[in-house]
Amino acid sequence: MPTVTIRDETASGRLISRFEIPLNPPQVTLAQLIRTRVREEVARYNTDRGAVFHGLVRPIDGEDVRDGFRMSQPRPLNWEDLAGVALASFERSGFAVVVDGRRIDDLTARLDLSDEPDVAFLRPETHVVLAEERRGSLERTSGLRRE
Repeated sequence: MPTVTIRDETASGRLISRFEIPLNPPQVTLAQLIRTRVREEVARYNTDRGAVFHGLVRPIDGEDVRDGFRMSQPRPLNWEDLAGVALASFERSGFAVVVDGRRIDDLTARLDLSDEPDVAFLRPETHVVLAEERRGSLERTSGLRRE
């Protein structure tokens, strides 16, 4: 299955993490890319259920730490709830997505990720989003404004 490498960076350019996600087909909308990313992050966490969730959005009982969100009690996470929070956060400029040097502002934008694209999620310096996972509502976003 084809994969896409994603970089998480702060708005100032500091690398937070780099990882691969499976993506089939490689032509997707931005919303599909975000949902796939969150699904993979949650699947990795649910497999190990360690103390820290490394994800784009913070579950309600997570605490900000340098490399993710420390869970007060490890438990299974629901990827669909967190994906909904991530999409809402994007709409409110909680993070930005840049593909091959071009900022993508529309969740319905079609992306061709078949030829080793440069994909970066730009996140605020103060990490990212507080999320109410059970209700899927956004409590706070911070940081990035659209141009």
